[in-house]
Amino acid sequence: MRDSRLSLFKENRKLISVFALVVCCVAALIFLYFFPYIDDLSSSKDEFIYVTVSDSGRVRGGFNIFPYHDEKTDALYFFLPGEEKNSHYKINFVGAKSVKINDDVYSYGKELNNNLILNYEDIAGANAKGKELSGNQYSITMKDRSVKSGEIYFLCAGNVDTLYVVSGQNEIDRINEDPSHKLSDGADLTVYGSNNAKKLTSRIEISGHGNSTWSELMTEFPGEDFKRSYNISFGEKKSILGMSASSSYVLTSNYYDESEIKNFIALETARSLDMKNVPECEYANLYVNGQYRGLYLVIQKIKEGNGFLNLESEGYLAKFDYEERVKTEDNVWVEANNKYAKVLFPKKDDPRIKDEITRDIERIDACIKDKSDELTDLVDMESFVQYYLIQEFFENGDADRASQYFYKDGENGKVTAGPIWDIDLSMGHPWFSYDGSEKDAMWIKGLVAKDGWLRELSDNGAFMGEAYTYYKNSFSDAVGYAADKKLPEVADKIGSSWYMDMLRYRNCTDYYDKFDYSGHGTMQYDQSAIVGDVREWILDRKLFLDDYVTNPESYEEERHEPGENTRSIRELIILKKK
Repeated sequence: MRDSRLSLFKENRKLISVFALVVCCVAALIFLYFFPYIDDLSSSKDEFIYVTVSDSGRVRGGFNIFPYHDEKTDALYFFLPGEEKNSHYKINFVGAKSVKINDDVYSYGKELNNNLILNYEDIAGANAKGKELSGNQYSITMKDRSVKSGEIYFLCAGNVDTLYVVSGQNEIDRINEDPSHKLSDGADLTVYGSNNAKKLTSRIEISGHGNSTWSELMTEFPGEDFKRSYNISFGEKKSILGMSASSSYVLTSNYYDESEIKNFIALETARSLDMKNVPECEYANLYVNGQYRGLYLVIQKIKEGNGFLNLESEGYLAKFDYEERVKTEDNVWVEANNKYAKVLFPKKDDPRIKDEITRDIERIDACIKDKSDELTDLVDMESFVQYYLIQEFFENGDADRASQYFYKDGENGKVTAGPIWDIDLSMGHPWFSYDGSEKDAMWIKGLVAKDGWLRELSDNGAFMGEAYTYYKNSFSDAVGYAADKKLPEVADKIGSSWYMDMLRYRNCTDYYDKFDYSGHGTMQYDQSAIVGDVREWILDRKLFLDDYVTNPESYEEERHEPGENTRSIRELIILKKK
């Protein structure tokens, strides 16, 4: 009898154990279902309030967004992804029973009143009236009976997709503190549409990107916050944000460009001209571990085999840049005629390829200096004309100096100029502005360094004749379309996200001369004024060049040395009517 009871007890104990295990598993599933990405909380343990976001078709689930704490005003900003009308935004919190926002009391998981969300018109209207934004008041009594209160703002991104990256906080911090970009980390990426519906999930490798917009900032402003650019790699080709499939992308911060639109417009102009191998680009809002990092222009990275640039095995891809950037550890590079080029493809240190690149540079240099017709046998002349006009028209500050790519497709191919890249220091950027007179200038001719390919070609009558003809037949219309059609379209699309980005980084280091708000009679931050200024600059530049390339003999040069109010190292050659 005793053995029977013991056997029954053991059997029941097994059943109880199995039942308990099942209950635990179910509880865990329910917990994870109702509280997604709960591991995000561990990286944001100091945040007591957060918002869970999902698309309009989902009642539960989603992903978490944590507030940005403005230490100067002690206000909390929620920069929410997606369009307000197509999203659920639910208030959640830690260590309390409820939170009060204005007159509304929110229990855990209650949907945010959409009347609290500031939109594009609200912010633009406040700027137009010269007023600061009006926030909402919150108060929350924590379980330890302490009370937190203050101003809280809710903004949403509008018609821009979301990149949501989850990684270890320590690893991201290490990447952000690495000026050389040698550190990288595996992370999980989820792409959400503007309706906050999931589009793609993938494992990625993330690392830092940028020279003056990263390394130099860290040196000059140690320990300060700023908007960083990143590289992300999938390990295989994948399409994101509607672009053709690529394995690697650059999340470009556009740090030097308050309009956040100059790189986009230059790339769109190049694309409309059917320039070869123009990388695709699209805007997205970036969140890392639930924290908003800003509005980014996501661009296919310039590398061989990345979906838009496919070179034969005998070809090469190289980039002219500053000597100190090229001659660094792990780089493959060549030096020829005081030019420094980083070899990007092939990646291995191949003496044969290095000799070929050196020989090509020397032969092209000789033909340009001698104004030899043999240049057409060495280079794709149309690509050089197009590349010259992009740099000249938009007045790229890095023209002929940095991030200037060239490639050869095959052993018997010609050297092609491009792909174009990095056009943020342009279009009247304050570093290079001469009170607007630069709109009527020949930009490349004013370069101090006179041995760059574009600078020397600007003194070549035959080349400039081809450039003027191409400008009249194709370029003028392309840049006019970009200013009149593409610029207002994209400005409207990114408007809400643009304001979120400006508010997120308004207290960060002021490394560059910004838009002259007072001079334009407007408040910070006014997208319509900034973008309008870029559009006006493009159209004024076009008006001048339309006449100049048709009647160059009716103009004369007037040379200006770099002024006290500019960081430019070039003289400016302004063209005046005789």
